[in-house]
Amino acid sequence: MVVSQLGRVAEAETLIRKAVELSPDYPDAHNNLGNVLQQQGRDEEAAGSYERALALNPELADAHNNLGNTLARQKRYADAAARYERAVALRPDMGDAHVNLAKAYEALDRIPDALTEYRQAVMLRPYHFETYRRLGALLYGWHRIDEAAEVYRKWLSLDPESPVARHLLSACTGQDVPGRASDDTVRTMFKSFAESFDESPDANRVPRAGAGGAGRDRGDGAAEARLEILDAGCGTGLCGEHFKPFARRLVGVDLSFEMIQKAVVRKLYDDLILGELTAFVGAVAAAWDVVISADTLVYFGDLAPVMAAARRGLRPGGHLVFTLERADEAGDALGIPHQPARTLQPHRSLRAWGAQRGPARAPPGDAGAPAPGAQQAGRGSPGGGGALSRRAGFRLSPSASRRAR
Repeated sequence: MVVSQLGRVAEAETLIRKAVELSPDYPDAHNNLGNVLQQQGRDEEAAGSYERALALNPELADAHNNLGNTLARQKRYADAAARYERAVALRPDMGDAHVNLAKAYEALDRIPDALTEYRQAVMLRPYHFETYRRLGALLYGWHRIDEAAEVYRKWLSLDPESPVARHLLSACTGQDVPGRASDDTVRTMFKSFAESFDESPDANRVPRAGAGGAGRDRGDGAAEARLEILDAGCGTGLCGEHFKPFARRLVGVDLSFEMIQKAVVRKLYDDLILGELTAFVGAVAAAWDVVISADTLVYFGDLAPVMAAARRGLRPGGHLVFTLERADEAGDALGIPHQPARTLQPHRSLRAWGAQRGPARAPPGDAGAPAPGAQQAGRGSPGGGGALSRRAGFRLSPSASRRAR
């Protein structure tokens, strides 16, 4: 399995199949084969290998857990839960199975059971901080804010340097609220969320309607590519697909290296920049016809700096197109003190991130639900000048082969 962990899954599959041929009655070999097949997205074949392992050894907890993962990927959450339940019955100290069971229970809306499993997993693995994220997110989603805050305090006591735990605790308590989510918070969150972002609820929040107003067509229904467009907080490049037809030049900027790696693969952008969007947007006066910021400004409290940067960066008559999320009408009841005209809350991405690679769904009453048609556009002001120039920053070519908000 070392070969598999090095990313050489095809080679690992070949080696394991040889092991299966040599010892066809060895259940662990079939379990390992299922793992490398699952890594390749071959879920049906993986399920067959796990089932063979269990036919040879019905008490192999790892195989029950792994088969549950395959079933969860197929959204067969009840069947997955049954496998996870068997796994924890066989090995009560199996932390991964408790977490997976909690995620399956979330998908089945069995929230009390999910909370029980997350708490059990925290007890078993107190330094496994991903479980704190998931537990806190679930409590927050159900408006159990004080309990969520206690989870984040415990996390911080064990990991005092965690920017995400600090951010989430501030969101719950209203204390030490930053002007925006810190760079470290965003980087940490999307480092692991990038792989599953395009399948998350947040992936649907791109301003498709706004794209139509970004440019004009030639009269034959085809878009006229005439605009300098900046995708500020480009993430994996989902917005780029909608604005590319209007762009003479399309540039993306994002804090997350892992998200930009995904954007590179789309081959939409003329330039991709690793950096903070406020600094980049206003770095050159009158550089952009359109600045897009989709589901990104939700990470900001005070919008004045980013608006000032957009004012400087946009050409006369240019547009800032951005999306927001709707706060719960019971926002004050969440126990989060409001600053003037703004409130910091755990962004929905944080909740989705906490449940990444799992079946969790946002619970009813989600404070981060998107507002229908919540697109906003602002025009640039006269003034400024100068052409788009080369700016300092880490650049990635869209043709780069390496994995690169």
